Amino acid sequence: MVKMTSRKNRLTATHKQNRDLLRAVHRFVAEYSPTPWLRENPKATLGQLKERVEEAVDQCIQFGDERIPDHQNDIPAPLSEELAEWELPEDEEDQTFDYRVENLQEISEHLDELIEWLGDDFEVVGLWPYGKPTGKGEILIELIHEYLEVHAEGQRKHHNRYQDFPSLSEAIKHSTGVVGKVPDHQRRVGLEVLMKACSRLLRSQDKIKTCMTFDELLDLVEQRTAGTQRFGILAVYDITCRLGTYLGLEPEVVYLHAGTARGAKALGMDTSRGYLEMDELPKPFRLLEPCECENFLCIYKVRLAAIRRKPKGRSSKERPVRE
Repeated sequence: MVKMTSRKNRLTATHKQNRDLLRAVHRFVAEYSPTPWLRENPKATLGQLKERVEEAVDQCIQFGDERIPDHQNDIPAPLSEELAEWELPEDEEDQTFDYRVENLQEISEHLDELIEWLGDDFEVVGLWPYGKPTGKGEILIELIHEYLEVHAEGQRKHHNRYQDFPSLSEAIKHSTGVVGKVPDHQRRVGLEVLMKACSRLLRSQDKIKTCMTFDELLDLVEQRTAGTQRFGILAVYDITCRLGTYLGLEPEVVYLHAGTARGAKALGMDTSRGYLEMDELPKPFRLLEPCECENFLCIYKVRLAAIRRKPKGRSSKERPVRE
């Protein structure tokens, strides 16, 4: 069996917090995105958006405790556009401009946090809501939005079903497909092979329980199933993911099997190590967890290759995918 390179470095807590922050900001953008300015300027940067919000804050402060009128004809842009997108509840129709200052300042604070992480030149197109891709899958971020809308929830549900088995032995039997439905990726492996792998893992339960990281578990599953014909890298990784869900262990890097490696190569990435660190991937991947990145690269490997472009002065081996 081909060796899957393991990785001991831990995914930092900061990276996980930043990913959670970015997904939280997605919710903010989902509410903010209908404004005419964003519709007309989808390539605007975070820095430009921040400047616009700060201008609206200054304008709002100048009006002070005046009541917000029903019509914004006498209010300058960009404040007028921002106010036009907020519908006032019936019991709040006498709101003053002071009230909206807080809303705009909250948006500004969100943007400050995001700019500190991504940089002020990061394009706003990378923050559009999951269900509203900006085009037809012609750039990387649109494919990631599509993945989040179409595939992510199904993958999450699939893995979550391995959380609540009454014992590790039951988790092993279901993870290998010996009990219950055989997972799609393992149908070609065959039940006889899966039963052999399952038997070896059942005899290794004490060792499995001592694993403290996903990487340790991956090494152990690979060692214990080594020599089992037709039980390759993909089967090792998939079963480790399922057992990891039961044990509360998650991948911290993006492991590369055949399909995932093809997707990574389409991005111009070096796949020789057998894994990629999260910070090696293009910025839009920060919306995804490592296991989601693995799934995305496998699902979209053909489309990623199709949207590669060749900038002047670069060889065909260096073609990046537009972010």
